[in-house]
Amino acid sequence: MRSSRTLGFMSAASACLLGCFIPEKFDATLEIDKDRNYQFSYDGTIVFAPSLSQIKENGSLTAGEEVAVAQGAAELRRTPGVISALYAGRGRFRIQYKEAGAVAPGKTLFMDLGKFEADPSGGIRISGPAVNPAD
Repeated sequence: MRSSRTLGFMSAASACLLGCFIPEKFDATLEIDKDRNYQFSYDGTIVFAPSLSQIKENGSLTAGEEVAVAQGAAELRRTPGVISALYAGRGRFRIQYKEAGAVAPGKTLFMDLGKFEADPSGGIRISGPAVNPAD
């Protein structure tokens, strides 16, 4: 049973690696100039969400699960904007990321940390996801 669970976890890890992360501890900077161009940087950790479920359920990841998740670092490094991605263990990756571009309503920042929205006054508003205190 343990090996089938590991295989299932490894399949999930490869199938949704880029879409299943939660920002954890990080420093982020957003600079917007008068011409409405932005520069955004993120330096911190992200957590592979299925790993959190496994750790909560079983207390830790198996050696096979750790290997499967760690292999995701190479995939993360191929993601535009990712400067470095290192596996830190327990489903966590240390990430350095930068992006720049024109401010446009609807544009989201790394991992949906923020979204540019048009303000009725002609300005730009930045919104972010609501965080439940229990989370």
